[in-house]
Amino acid sequence: MFIGHFAVGFASKRWAPRTSLGLLLAAPLLLDLLWPLFSLVGLQRFRIVPSSNPFTRLTFDSYPWSHSLLMALVWGALLAALYRRGGRSGPRRRDPGPGGHAAAAAGGVGRPAPGARRNRLGVR
Repeated sequence: MFIGHFAVGFASKRWAPRTSLGLLLAAPLLLDLLWPLFSLVGLQRFRIVPSSNPFTRLTFDSYPWSHSLLMALVWGALLAALYRRGGRSGPRRRDPGPGGHAAAAAGGVGRPAPGARRNRLGVR
């Protein structure tokens, strides 16, 4: 079952190449990372039942805090907000590109340095 979660995480690297692969894998697995914690503190319930199949021994009785549609939207929005606020390559941060950090340090973000040469496209 988890192979689909990992596939989404790996495939999303194509659309977000600068984002950490760990975060891209944690995003589709977030609900499955939360339910054991919620089960330990008693917010959700499951039972272990005898079964010949080792993959179906857990019977989930109630897990509304991690896997309900409403809470899945809430957890996803919370992860997105945390990423936007503090992510290294989050959309709110502007990457000035190669050499742009030196221009930013000199106070000239967006302006070419004095004496900068034009590239083959005519851009300084």
